[in-house]
Amino acid sequence: MTTENYAALYAQLVTECGWDPCARRLVTADMVLSDADPWLETAFPPALIPLYSRAAGNMVGFWHHWHSSRPTTIVNYSGLTRLGEPRIAYELATSFEQLKYVYFMNLLFSTGLKIDEDVENDSEELEFDDFDALLAVLRKHGQRHRALLDLEAFQENPPQACFETNPSQYTGSFPTPKVSENKLTRIGERWKRPRSTANLAEACTYEISSWFQENEYEFRDRVANDLGSPPWLRVDEQRPVFNELLQDGDITGAWMSLNSIGWNLDDAHQAIQSLEPHIDDPRFTILSKAWRSIPRGDVDYY
Repeated sequence: MTTENYAALYAQLVTECGWDPCARRLVTADMVLSDADPWLETAFPPALIPLYSRAAGNMVGFWHHWHSSRPTTIVNYSGLTRLGEPRIAYELATSFEQLKYVYFMNLLFSTGLKIDEDVENDSEELEFDDFDALLAVLRKHGQRHRALLDLEAFQENPPQACFETNPSQYTGSFPTPKVSENKLTRIGERWKRPRSTANLAEACTYEISSWFQENEYEFRDRVANDLGSPPWLRVDEQRPVFNELLQDGDITGAWMSLNSIGWNLDDAHQAIQSLEPHIDDPRFTILSKAWRSIPRGDVDYY
């Protein structure tokens, strides 16, 4: 399948999911899928719907969990990048409106806070015109995500990225190190914990990191060594765990396993196809087809 068809499939998925119409234009813009080589060098889990890639090789995109209570959000995903292999996805924005501010924050710092022709062109494409407010907070706080909390768009449901220095204040759906301070409660085949913390039963490995701390994998190690954690968070090879969960009818667990570290692409492609009959949503079939159509690069695992 050609890159153009792959881009068209993602554009269709973004449109059918009812997300901001600007997202479709971003998906088909030169910076993203129509010029896809920058991010095709790395494999990525199907929860990620890429929007654009950054110079280091990491990607920004929608993060959508199927058969889950968690909301669609937007992440910065790092798989195999020019800076190494972090294998981390953290929440960058909780809406496409917030993402516009993040996008232009980074763009403005690359221009020395000047609105040049490229910035103007992108602002027209993405229908963004709040430069006065954005520049005011950037001049006051610098290039820090927490500076965005001063903006109206970030007053409600702020993303994980805004709490780099104080993760305990984050109340969203991504796991943070504070989650392990409460014991998991197992009820049947489910894992539950207090509502004040994210639920590891609906989390995948990429989301569990201490990216805002000196040891970014310390939290992941703690979860992996806890026998009460869901099995996909404790293993290096996902296929056996996925098969068992699917056989037991735990579709949510199977999906989280599919999006966790420990897959080669051949097995993962077979796995997502086996999930299609269990997720009654035509958009999932679109996603599966698009994701499996990615041209193979040097990296065939995630």
